[in-house]
Amino acid sequence: MFEQGLLIGGFNPAHYGHIALIETGLKEIEKLDIIVGNKSVYVLPREVRVRALNSVLNERKLSDRVKILDLKPKLCEYDVSNYSAMLLGSDVLNHFPLSENVHRPQDRAFFSKFENLIVLERLGIPISNDAKIQVINKGQKLIEYKAVTDIAAKVIRLRYKSGVDVTEMMPEYVWEQIMPFAELFHASRI
Repeated sequence: MFEQGLLIGGFNPAHYGHIALIETGLKEIEKLDIIVGNKSVYVLPREVRVRALNSVLNERKLSDRVKILDLKPKLCEYDVSNYSAMLLGSDVLNHFPLSENVHRPQDRAFFSKFENLIVLERLGIPISNDAKIQVINKGQKLIEYKAVTDIAAKVIRLRYKSGVDVTEMMPEYVWEQIMPFAELFHASRI
């Protein structure tokens, strides 16, 4: 088991896929830190996303093993030397090593600092062979977990914009916190 791991995400909004990712990671990681991002593409205010994620951690009794870090202006400002693993979904792994458009060079360099990648597949998005090859070529170890859900924050936002009920995609206590801000999904590009 790895002593310390890191997860980075938007949690825009937090959903059952995020919960599965965190709980899967805790099978391999003793303590998990989470960075809740603040990119301009996130339509929900960061404080709402952090509050909703904290409610997940409390409800699932994970607060003793998982902590949300204070936000720093740039990823490179985080000291990652204490982390033995990075936790991420297959959709993220498939994009960051390959696409110049998805992550800035400094972000790709940040992700490359981790020796161990714990990856949970999303249903319908297996880990690509290209991503596996790049991980191996960088000397990183890939620990794979099979998919348990196809829920994605982007899908939630798109369904909400289309008038589809999204409440089954997240715990009720999360929906109650984001509901006052859900109309912001209509302003998002995705």
